[in-house]
Amino acid sequence: MKQFYQKITDYFDLKNRSIDFKVSLKNAFYNSSETILYPLLWVISTPIFVHYLGAEQYGIWMLVNGFIGFGGGAMGLGLTDATVKFVSKYRALNDIPAIVKVSRTTMTVYCLMGILVGIVVFGFAELLVENVFRVEEGNIQLTIIALKIGGIGIVARFFNDVFRSVIYAFERHDVNAKVTMGIDIVTMVINVILVIAGFDLLAVLLSSIIFLVIGGMIKAYISKKYFINSLSFIPLYDKSVLKEVFSYSFYTWLQSILRLSQSKLDRFLIAGIISVSGLTYYVIALKVAEIIHSVLARATSFVFPMVSQLVEKGNIKRLKEIYHKATFFIVIATIAIITPTYLFGFSLLEIWMGTDFANEAILILYVFLAKYMFHPIGIINHHFLLGTGLVKLNTQFLAITVPLTLGLMLLLMPVYGLVGAALAKLVSIPSLLIMRIVSEKIVFKKLDIKSNLSYFIPAIVPFLLIIFWLINYPWLSYQIWMMIPLFLLFMLIGGGIGFFISKLCQKINLMPAFR
Repeated sequence: MKQFYQKITDYFDLKNRSIDFKVSLKNAFYNSSETILYPLLWVISTPIFVHYLGAEQYGIWMLVNGFIGFGGGAMGLGLTDATVKFVSKYRALNDIPAIVKVSRTTMTVYCLMGILVGIVVFGFAELLVENVFRVEEGNIQLTIIALKIGGIGIVARFFNDVFRSVIYAFERHDVNAKVTMGIDIVTMVINVILVIAGFDLLAVLLSSIIFLVIGGMIKAYISKKYFINSLSFIPLYDKSVLKEVFSYSFYTWLQSILRLSQSKLDRFLIAGIISVSGLTYYVIALKVAEIIHSVLARATSFVFPMVSQLVEKGNIKRLKEIYHKATFFIVIATIAIITPTYLFGFSLLEIWMGTDFANEAILILYVFLAKYMFHPIGIINHHFLLGTGLVKLNTQFLAITVPLTLGLMLLLMPVYGLVGAALAKLVSIPSLLIMRIVSEKIVFKKLDIKSNLSYFIPAIVPFLLIIFWLINYPWLSYQIWMMIPLFLLFMLIGGGIGFFISKLCQKINLMPAFR
């Protein structure tokens, strides 16, 4: 027993861990903290916003956010990922002038594209509201103005993103997280005060954009002072840099368009086919499920620059080890978090948003939780493909998956409504598996279907147990004081089941083992 205790103690003692592990742990902690903070603020503030703004105005807000997210990603030309990729590359080569050129060039192009996209959204706002989206007559003018403000928000987002990428490339996720968390807190507090004081959605949007610009300015200052002393903010047009960057970013750009089409166009379809107010139920249920996925994705985002540097150094053995370790742990973490969220989903919605809202949104939430229960390998796929430069492969798979998803939404929504829109998104799961198998074949020169299928096995048992529970005890209500310890208990149970099954799969050589 004493030896077992000592072994566990040694395993978690940071003194016995590598520098890579310590840096990764630090980045994971701050990425997780940043990603957890915003959803926490969102959870606290959403009932206030829905109460004071109403379901219609809240839906308009989500529609505007969809435009900012889609416009910012679709027209960003993949420059955020390209900045991380090439600044990381030239850091490994200790080429400071090249780092400066990449940073200034991407900053220049990014800001110009932001202005262009902002002008387009600003110009077409009235046409979209009056002819495409189902908005109540009394909110038509407000929606037009809100979309125009959203066009300005795209410019602010572009400015913020490029300097966030520079900080990420220096593997200082903690610095970016501290700035972002501070800005998020101030923004949310000010916005809550505004709606309670009687201001409408327009004041909230303007406030959000102002603080987004402030955050970008702080990150620009930090990039110069602490990471690239010779960095200048004067625009730079360097053909050689653009050629190198766009050879990589073209496919990340296409990938971004496809991903954003998958994640944002559903809002536009719902606003056009069902209603803007229906978008409120859909988006809130989706965000609850996405919080889990986002936390894990951000916690492991340090894998991208780490993989990029290992590829440059040709260290395939270490690359493969990180790849399988990261997949193993993210599968366990996903199971641990989603298991209790499934079991107490109705109570969570009821306590948070009210019984009527819970009745409307619970089935949508269940579908999204099913998607993310079997979706964690997609997180490592994303970081791995970006780091190894296989963005073209990811783009090709998305080119098949996204039209299929949107097509299914168009077929299912008229019949099943918002639940149909959610069901259509399940089609991405088999695509992730196939993409992982193909990318492994390219990088590791090995076709391993069996071990990749095994990563789904740990989720199947808890998922079946959850379904059995929900069939026999549907939509049970729990008091908050009772639910919190139960939630933590079932996190341990779900994670424990996933861990045990994963280790069993490793023991019988179904799943790759590692030290």
